Amino acid sequence: MSSSEGADGSYDAEFDVGRLYVWGVSLLIGFIGYTSQVFVFWSYLGGFATRTFVVLGAFNVLLHLLYYNYYLAVTVSPGHVPIGWEPPLNGANVYELKRDTLKPRFCRICKGFKPPRTHHCSDCDRCVLKMDHHCPWTNNCVGFNNQSHFLRFVYMVDVTCAMAAALHGLRLYELVVDAINGTYYVRQPTQIEVVFLIINLSASLLVLLFVGILSCYHLYLVGNNTTTIESREKDRVARLIKSKKCKPTAYPYDLGIVRNFKSVFGGSIMLWWVPKQPTGTGLDFDIKDGLTTP
Repeated sequence: MSSSEGADGSYDAEFDVGRLYVWGVSLLIGFIGYTSQVFVFWSYLGGFATRTFVVLGAFNVLLHLLYYNYYLAVTVSPGHVPIGWEPPLNGANVYELKRDTLKPRFCRICKGFKPPRTHHCSDCDRCVLKMDHHCPWTNNCVGFNNQSHFLRFVYMVDVTCAMAAALHGLRLYELVVDAINGTYYVRQPTQIEVVFLIINLSASLLVLLFVGILSCYHLYLVGNNTTTIESREKDRVARLIKSKKCKPTAYPYDLGIVRNFKSVFGGSIMLWWVPKQPTGTGLDFDIKDGLTTP
């Protein structure tokens, strides 16, 4: 896949199968979100009623925040190494050195130095700042500039699907109670409502299950200020230490759980749900107190 970064910082990729993933995710969100409201929630909440507009208003706020964060995760560039960048002679930038030569890391494909936490993405064919992983569902890398957008999208999926599943579940419970009490004819659903109730409840629970597992994993990673790639590297180092093939090495970027979350979502906890540009350049990072740089 070839790609380019626009002047506005957006990430523009040529058409490939990844675009199909993006369309698929967008259509799935729209299908569950809008058919649920039209065919299930509207009648269940009582049609033109205050409760209906309050509940559906809250649901649509969540739904459109989900869409917006997904749009940002797809379109915002993860961040790339500036052309000609060279590591300074001292400071946190040179904390990551090659083990065999003790020199700054160099990408032979991009023909440039790698800042700390930067890795080359074979899908994007570029080095990505603070690369976490390449996500097929966004057709984009998750990196320094868009990590918070990706995580907000994932967590908004959890919250929105949980609300959708709860409303579907309450409607299903109501139908079961009516069937048990013999009052089924009073609030008898239409066939189309039953179809969408079953489909959307099943889809919401499945999405909530799989995205919930992903959310918990990334919650753990952010809490330790670790990317997916770094987590694998830490596991590999742990195995080497256990086999006595290398000496114990302190992970330098764990600043404590509060500072770790602030480094991703911003300094103000009250504004963590508000999309914004990350602070810093992605070329250097704070390190744990007590560690010294080479």
